[in-house]
Amino acid sequence: MEAASTKQWEVTHTEDYKKLDAVITQAMLHAESVCSKKYTKRFDWSPTLIQSVETVRFWRLLLK
Repeated sequence: MEAASTKQWEVTHTEDYKKLDAVITQAMLHAESVCSKKYTKRFDWSPTLIQSVETVRFWRLLLK
């Protein structure tokens, strides 16, 4: 943080940042998979996709 605020960012800082980011990402994904429901619905992972699918279903039903 100090290097970024003083604009003395170096290549080694970038490499360290990428390593830490990968570790944090993997930890978050692992925690989410352990804590999440064992049985999920088909579109449970994407609220935008759920809304799109429901919209298409609504209009198909309306057209019938």
